[in-house]
Parts: sequence; structure tokens; C-alpha cells
Amino acid sequence: METEVRHLTQRELANRWNKSEATIERYRSDGVGPKYLKIGGAVRYRLEDIEQFERACLHFSPDEAAYDDSVRFRDSQSNPRPQVSDAGVSQSTS
Repeated sequence: METEVRHLTQRELANRWNKSEATIERYRSDGVGPKYLKIGGAVRYRLEDIEQFERACLHFSPDEAAYDDSVRFRDSQSNPRPQVSDAGVSQSTS
């Protein structure tokens, strides 16, 4: 039995994170955030990729990340894990 893959639109992801669609667009443009699909000009996010990204953003404290080391981001060798906050997106220095 095949499992149905759930996809979210940019608007649905913005609602999930309580962010504006412009912020989600900026995250994508800056190369941070979950992986996405672009099919015929339409952008979709797989729910499994969103959940993986959210797990990677978990922290126990400001200095102690709770992420799973098996989580990988685009070009993870040269780019540190992204940090997403209300102030915007920045690259982690740890």
C-alpha cells in the first residue's frame, strides 16, 4: 500500500509558521528553509521535508541545538545549518 505524499503551498506553509508569504519567498530565495518542488512554475513543499526542517531547528537552549545530525541541508558541507527567527534568516556560526 502506497502512502500519499502531502504537499503544502507557500500560503499553507506561511500559515503553519505564522509568517507572511513574502517571508517564505525570502527564505527560499536565500536558500534556507525546507526543500521545495517547482513544477510548471508552481512551488510546493513536501510535508516530510517541512517536518525534517522543523526538527533540525529544534533547540534546548540558545547555545544547545537539539537537531538530529542525520538531517542534511543543501550543500551542508559548505553551509552551516540555517537559523530562522522573527528577525529573519541568518547562518549559524557553530
